[in-house]
Amino acid sequence: MTISPDVHALLIDDDAGVIFYHQMIITESTLDVDVFTFDNGTEAIQYIKEKKGGSDKTEFLIFLDISMPVMSGWDFITYLEENGLSDNIYIVMVTASLNENDKKRALAHPNVVFYTDKPITQSACNDLRKLNSLSHLPI
Repeated sequence: MTISPDVHALLIDDDAGVIFYHQMIITESTLDVDVFTFDNGTEAIQYIKEKKGGSDKTEFLIFLDISMPVMSGWDFITYLEENGLSDNIYIVMVTASLNENDKKRALAHPNVVFYTDKPITQSACNDLRKLNSLSHLPI
């Protein structure tokens, strides 16, 4: 259960099985969040726009896949940056990519606070709670 209605946890992945499993792991972890799921970045962007609605207080913890057909994780991040939506957004890249350059590229984005391999684990969720960049969030 979410402590603050101003914090939204989003899980964005094109694989329904991965969404199911990751939602279960995140929900059962020590993170205190409700998880909203999306099978593509376009739907998630619409959700973010609706929830932000002019509020500077709304914050998002986003678990994002890199490789998706409708909108890749890279395109999602670029869209947020280019359209003034990147404030108060904290991205956890969750990927099956073995490419070390993907990790470097992801962590070069100021909104990406964590990078982890699929499948996400409870240990990774617990590590999120220890990040200074997320210490102000009631997660």
